[in-house]
Amino acid sequence: MPLMLVVDISRSGRLGTRGTDKRAVLEDAASVLALAAAHSNIRVGAVLISDRVERVIPPRGGSRHAMMIVDELLKAEPAGSATDLTPGLEAAGRLLGSRAMVAVLSDFIAPDFKDALGALASRHDVRAIRVTDPVEMGPLPDVGLLPVVDAETGATRMFDTSSRAGRAEAAAAVARREAAVEDAFRAARLDPISLSTEGTPLESLERGFHPKQNGRSLAQERL
Repeated sequence: MPLMLVVDISRSGRLGTRGTDKRAVLEDAASVLALAAAHSNIRVGAVLISDRVERVIPPRGGSRHAMMIVDELLKAEPAGSATDLTPGLEAAGRLLGSRAMVAVLSDFIAPDFKDALGALASRHDVRAIRVTDPVEMGPLPDVGLLPVVDAETGATRMFDTSSRAGRAEAAAAVARREAAVEDAFRAARLDPISLSTEGTPLESLERGFHPKQNGRSLAQERL
């Protein structure tokens, strides 16, 4: 089967509080998958998305093609100002005629993508690779007035983290968002691979994407 990478390059990927940002983790993970596919003589393509389809690269074989995908990913700047996974998921489905493996790389913080993800997963072998930063997953600390910048719109507003009601409202919003993401994965029967801006995300990718064989990873077997 060919491998199609659906990569979220929206501006929200520039969030990072642990020395790197989500976009860098996504780029590393997608690059590793593209080059590994070429090494295994698997055709690989890519769909780069924000709130629209930014770039479509049909699947082809060879290391030169894989390196072209990596180059396009590293230099890509989104024209869209927000995140919407549905157009990219639908574009990947239209591009792929026969069954393929599709790796969707995103933070999955986006409007309702449940139906589009489910439709893609019903026809293809889909792997959801989710990248998060700790600050967007945990409770807000009580540090008084905090300027909050929307990474996608650039808008700034002051948030009073000393307000118990405000912190509770923010926590409830995160809980609702996470419940919707988990529901979408569950409906598509996907067990997501979780990467973070802290730790060693590529080791997490190796553990999640490639099963162990006789105590050795597939990466070790290729060496």
